[in-house]
Amino acid sequence: MEYPDHPEVGRFESAFFEPHAWRPEHPNLAFQKMRNDDAFWAARIVSRFDDEAVAAAVSTGRYDDPEAERYVVDTLIARRNEIVAEYFTRINPLSEFRVEIAPGATGRLVFDNLGAIAGLGGVEGYEVTWFELDSDSGALSELSAPSLLEEPSLPIPESGARFLAARIRTRSDVPAWEKRVDVFLRNDVWPESVVGIEREN
Repeated sequence: MEYPDHPEVGRFESAFFEPHAWRPEHPNLAFQKMRNDDAFWAARIVSRFDDEAVAAAVSTGRYDDPEAERYVVDTLIARRNEIVAEYFTRINPLSEFRVEIAPGATGRLVFDNLGAIAGLGGVEGYEVTWFELDSDSGALSELSAPSLLEEPSLPIPESGARFLAARIRTRSDVPAWEKRVDVFLRNDVWPESVVGIEREN
């Protein structure tokens, strides 16, 4: 391809950039061994850089040519969007799990669907199954039958178990969003607290 004539920039583009195929010049095990959940973790960080943050970072380079600076900003934004689109659709992109308690109400497990927020797919609802977890054996005992909820806010069931697990799948037009996300809660404290997350790759 022909690169724009910006000597300050060099060969840098976004049109042919493929996030999953990209590799550093020197072999790096972080890329060679990368799983979908690893890539999702990194893409979450990349997604937090909004356009203004990207422009601010590039401005510290003190380019002499304003057009070159604008080209770098636009290219980085395009690459960010490609990274997000690639890795938020390879795995169920649920994140930011936390327990919220409204006055006079039981606790709820609340989360964000980063893929839906990024406009990458539609959501019909969230299928959730609750389990009690035996922390010694790791065994899960089903506490509730699967149910479908429209919002990313799940009521925490009553249980005397020390640990609970919520298995969540997103009903969506994006096939990978059907993959399970298991969220583990410590249940013998108030409020309950999120202590672990496991994702189906």
